[in-house]
Amino acid sequence: MPETAADLVTLRVNNTLHRGWSTVDITRSLSTISNAFSLTVANDWGSDSPTLNSTLLAPGDICQVLINDQPVVTGYIDSVKPSYDAKQHQISVSGRDRTGDLVDCSADVQEWHDHSLDDIVRALIAPFSHPELGEIGIRVVPEGRLLPQVAKHSVHPGDTVYSVIERLSRQTGCLVWSDGTGGLIIGNPETTETAAPLQRGVNILSANASNSWSKRYRNIVVLSDTPGKTSGPTGTPPFSLSDPAIGARDPEITRYRPLLMIAEASVRDDLLQRRAEWERRHNAGQGQSYIVTVQGWLQDGQLWTPGQTVSLKDAWLGADDNYLISTVNFKHGTGGTTTTLTVTPESALGPEPNDGYYKKKQQDSSEPPTNTSAASQKT
Repeated sequence: MPETAADLVTLRVNNTLHRGWSTVDITRSLSTISNAFSLTVANDWGSDSPTLNSTLLAPGDICQVLINDQPVVTGYIDSVKPSYDAKQHQISVSGRDRTGDLVDCSADVQEWHDHSLDDIVRALIAPFSHPELGEIGIRVVPEGRLLPQVAKHSVHPGDTVYSVIERLSRQTGCLVWSDGTGGLIIGNPETTETAAPLQRGVNILSANASNSWSKRYRNIVVLSDTPGKTSGPTGTPPFSLSDPAIGARDPEITRYRPLLMIAEASVRDDLLQRRAEWERRHNAGQGQSYIVTVQGWLQDGQLWTPGQTVSLKDAWLGADDNYLISTVNFKHGTGGTTTTLTVTPESALGPEPNDGYYKKKQQDSSEPPTNTSAASQKT
């Protein structure tokens, strides 16, 4: 194993391995479909240390970033910035997973009827296949899970691929994130507990907490884009937002704070209530988060990874529970080698583990999603 943190990070470009980085900044997260990196190498003029030649790297190059031989970003270089002054010369390179193109680029204008989330995502990302990298892979977790059906969903002119995927994932209560090898994971994290708990005075270098009710509501009601349907049994507007029989209620919010939402897609009636419940849990969880910085990048020899659960005990922050790691930021530079973890309550991300969509059963149909392009739609 390499001895220094700088050598733990490898940038592979055109079958050449580059190490010895002066600064490292790598972010992985459950809340984005593209991990990102920024690396810098700097040498004094006349130094005997090997120098990376800027001509070896170019924007658009296929690349892979590995930490301790584990892939964390697989995609393309976004930018290369060589620079120098009287004392030294340096090169900075940054990039993202290949799924970064889904964030930047527009989606074909099209429409789907009665297809699952993963079917629609596969259709959206199909044009981004690469002759060397192949198709962008999709893995549904937990294995065997049937993702919710979407009755109808349209792509509007100007929508990016990511904006469409993000709308659909919110509506169906799923997450979509990068696997670090150029593919996507759809579903909810299969949480595994880390070996080392986070404890003040033991392994925490710094920490802060956020406890906010600004996005929490007493009652959340989701209104279908089909008139007459809400996330509750009352059925037909007009209805009262204070009616306890409809929507999802947050028992900790005691004053009148209602939220009325329009569903992002046409879905079955039962998913309207699920959407409201997901919004309630998500808002409550996001309102209680902790950012913790620890020394190094490894715990028990393994990288800190989004989706792991970790025990956090810190009386000053008011934390004493198991939390889900939602974002991991690896850094190396003049401040040392650190990992910054963003952790939230496990309930903040996705449906409960025992929801009906986790049942493993045979798909009724294996037909690919049919869609209608805007050019062929009849008015």
